[in-house]
Amino acid sequence: RPYIMGRIVDVEQFLRLYPCEPEEPGVCFAFDVEDTFLPWNNGRFTVLFQQGKTSLVQRRADFHVKLSIATLSALLMGYKTAARLHRLGRIEAEPRAIARLDNALLQETPYISDYI
Repeated sequence: RPYIMGRIVDVEQFLRLYPCEPEEPGVCFAFDVEDTFLPWNNGRFTVLFQQGKTSLVQRRADFHVKLSIATLSALLMGYKTAARLHRLGRIEAEPRAIARLDNALLQETPYISDYI
């Protein structure tokens, strides 16, 4: 059985390389991230999801989301959906934001090969 865990160590760099749903016409989220271990991950990251690509932008966000680095990692690596994390109390956002976030993210099963 796999026994590995994923963690984002550099939110900004991770978001620059993160693919999103190719059919997403464009939605902008401001993620307020809290990381008690790596201080450079604390703060607001405004991200535009558009046509399969993400980019960090300096503009007014359509939606705001507040979450920990652990929750962001689980969300962006496909372990749990935004709806599920919201129901568990791990994401603070309005229901409309949760629905749009799940639409913008790729919903694929995570796979990490940890067997040598």
